[in-house]
Amino acid sequence: MLFPPIVNRRLWRPTQFFRQHDEYGGVSTFPDEHWFFINGIATNADLARINAGYLAHLFHRPLTVVQNATDSLFVDLFECALGKGVKNDPNSEDRKTMTEPAWRATAGILEAVNAKHTRRVVLIAHSQGTIIAANVLRAVAKALRSDLVKQSNPKWHPFTKHLMGGVRTETDKIVRDNLAHALYQLTKGGLEEALLRLGKLEVYTFANCADRMRYVHPSMQVPYMEHFANERDIVARLGVLSPFRGGPNTQTEVASGNSESLIEIDGPTFVQTGAWGHLLNEHYLMPIDDYLYPGARRQRREEDPYPPKGEQSSKSRLYEYFHGKRPVDLPPPWLRSSS
Repeated sequence: MLFPPIVNRRLWRPTQFFRQHDEYGGVSTFPDEHWFFINGIATNADLARINAGYLAHLFHRPLTVVQNATDSLFVDLFECALGKGVKNDPNSEDRKTMTEPAWRATAGILEAVNAKHTRRVVLIAHSQGTIIAANVLRAVAKALRSDLVKQSNPKWHPFTKHLMGGVRTETDKIVRDNLAHALYQLTKGGLEEALLRLGKLEVYTFANCADRMRYVHPSMQVPYMEHFANERDIVARLGVLSPFRGGPNTQTEVASGNSESLIEIDGPTFVQTGAWGHLLNEHYLMPIDDYLYPGARRQRREEDPYPPKGEQSSKSRLYEYFHGKRPVDLPPPWLRSSS
């Protein structure tokens, strides 16, 4: 969006979606769940498939991969800076306020949340993908604060008009219309109904480097979130492990956006003490796999590599999904404490 098309074609590749089957080749396992994966920096399609394949093996579930295409390390870093410091206040009514991966991911995730047969929507994000996921949640939160939520039959036609300036291809037009329809479906029943649908969503991040990843509503812990970090992962230290990360804010501060903290990330954090490394499979997923279900070639870990940090005392909810298990349903959003 910052450069003319002739420059963009040489520096930028569009986001791609693809379906990763489970380890048995199935694409309809757990039909009442929909899993997404957003990859990190410097990840081409082949590496994204390797990551997604290991996730499918660990959880015995198919995934929809939102492949945030790499455009070289330097361009990827520039995109991270855009997502963190420039396009960090996404407005679902204005395409130009959102990065292209966040725009596409928002449409796909909301479609899954709105599906009546879907009980759980699980989003796993790594590295740069956490910035994208954070902006998806911020775009949804802003939509929930709009006047359209208060209407009994909201119309998102102005939304499509705002997007016309940023849409150049037929694919973009389809995404624009799908997002407009998803926003309409989400908000047509009012705020309470929208929060009930968003209560299906669970977000799990690895090496979260976002500045802000907040619940979409100040009085409810929606969506459910957990964060995993290696203590000496420099990328995680830009976000979830940053010394500038603040504690829980009051509902007034969350609603108004006023806070003195530079980094604000909701949800419990699980930290591997003394660990280096940023790669998703080798440095994050394999230690968990060795702890829960060690393979024949690797040594079993006796202790949880990611114990909870701070006042959080329970193990990760993500562990309850490993190797085809299904956790106990969360209580309804209105029964969850915001403290």
